[in-house]
Amino acid sequence: MKITLKICLLLVVWGIFALPAVAQEEEMSKDEMMFVLRVASLLEKNKATEAYKQVNLAIEKYPKNALLYVLRADAGTDLTTKTRQSVYDLPNEKYQMALADLNKAIELNGDLKMIYEMQAQLHLLYQQHEKSVGSYTKLYELAQKDNEKSLMMSVMFNRAVAYQCLNRFEDAIADLQEVAKIEPSNEDCYNNMATTYLKMKNYPKAHEVIDKGLAINPKSEPLRMNKAFTYIKEGKYKLAIKLFTQLIEDPSLNRANKGYYYNNRGEAKMGLGKFKDALEDINESLKHYPENAYAFRNRGLLHLKMGKKDLACADFKQAETYGFSKSYGDEVLKLLAEHCK
Repeated sequence: MKITLKICLLLVVWGIFALPAVAQEEEMSKDEMMFVLRVASLLEKNKATEAYKQVNLAIEKYPKNALLYVLRADAGTDLTTKTRQSVYDLPNEKYQMALADLNKAIELNGDLKMIYEMQAQLHLLYQQHEKSVGSYTKLYELAQKDNEKSLMMSVMFNRAVAYQCLNRFEDAIADLQEVAKIEPSNEDCYNNMATTYLKMKNYPKAHEVIDKGLAINPKSEPLRMNKAFTYIKEGKYKLAIKLFTQLIEDPSLNRANKGYYYNNRGEAKMGLGKFKDALEDINESLKHYPENAYAFRNRGLLHLKMGKKDLACADFKQAETYGFSKSYGDEVLKLLAEHCK
């Protein structure tokens, strides 16, 4: 006897994904369904190694079940574990094996939306942004076909991230504007738009969308942070310092964010030429967030301005150690080449 299983569980298991759960039907026997639920349960419990063993057994028995290949891609990359520290520690071999499984799933059932969701996220993790856009676009087409507006909105939100990584800022803005039309109260959408406008150096538009978000939630920490950061970019350092001070004094602030805001306030103070005060803030930042590559970059620049070249070079090297180039570009590498030969 065949059973129709509503596959909502798996999208809950893939906790790193921003897209909502999508109910999709997959015809399978009772035995197949038990394999699927067993593997999904193991993944939910962060037991990826055991899940991988179980799903391999299932594929040997049911090689034409597309969903099993999606599960193996998930288990093989261990994407759901809470211990993964960085998006950059996914080995190329695992990435390629996961993609091979997802391509096999597409051969078996090219309309299974969760395939393209996972494929898009894998591409993002491995910085294959153009491919990620392609996967999101395919997912959008399937969602549009089924008139799943919530899924369409989520795809556009996530595809905008891939567009940002490609410096396709106008495309990112277009997607986020569509999200705002569907859900005008989505403050995260306005925050992402602000981030995009900041990258475009369009500061008036950044303020405009931030203010729209703050009208929805005046206490929004990300929006207030982006507001302060926009002030830094504009050279309005006193306004930035005022906002970062308010954020730092928030008793609900977590340790890492406190470190982040101390660093940014220090950057603003550096812009005003208050080097001693800036150094105090950046040092305080590193107490709260010792792996903050951008804080080491800022302290290195500050040490250069203070004529302390050896300390500056040590900071630039630490910035690289903590992944500055992977996150922010080659600025620190250029500083090392120029000042630390």
